[in-house]
Amino acid sequence: MKLPTARTGIGNGKVEGGVAAPINYSVPDGWTVTLGPQLDVLADFDGRGRHLGVTGLVNIAKQFGQFTLYNEIWTNQNFDPTGTVRQYSYDIALAWLPHPTLQIDVGLNIGLNRNTPDVVSYIGISTRF
Repeated sequence: MKLPTARTGIGNGKVEGGVAAPINYSVPDGWTVTLGPQLDVLADFDGRGRHLGVTGLVNIAKQFGQFTLYNEIWTNQNFDPTGTVRQYSYDIALAWLPHPTLQIDVGLNIGLNRNTPDVVSYIGISTRF
């Protein structure tokens, strides 16, 4: 669920929500397959109604000791009445677990069509308290 907390010009001022159902399969030799279907109810661009948004991904990961390499195909379909926007990307990431409560991630998302940003890179750090 998204609540409208952003100031004008950043957010759309609307409540939106959805349901995600991640499905994860562990297979032998440190491989993992993840499916990520998601359905969203989004505010129309003109603010007068609601429409469906669909997100999906297929992720295949392999663990190598303290490292995990992720490969993913991602899509988002936004069925706004003013025009459907379809996005597709190939994503790759590397996670390093130097300590059981600390993880460092780097990743690159590569757009596969003109509606998707060409390249998005990121770095992250996560800790468990």
